Amino acid sequence: MAALFSVMKTATQILCTGPEPYTDRDGDEHPEWVVCAADAESEPVGRVYRVRKSLDFARRLAAHMATDRRLSLTDESNPA
Repeated sequence: MAALFSVMKTATQILCTGPEPYTDRDGDEHPEWVVCAADAESEPVGRVYRVRKSLDFARRLAAHMATDRRLSLTDESNPA
């Protein structure tokens, strides 16, 4: 019987993207930014943070993660 191994990708950057539309329970649409550790192909590695507070908050989170993990920051975000 062959063993199955999942290949763990290594994070090479912190990625900040968005906004993407988010619809709340009341049906109102709001902007949402995504911040995550990503591999070389910009695919998320690990937890993905969805920031609905503000672009500034998303960028500060991404900068903090990049500094903390000693990875480069790729900012592909835009204002709402």
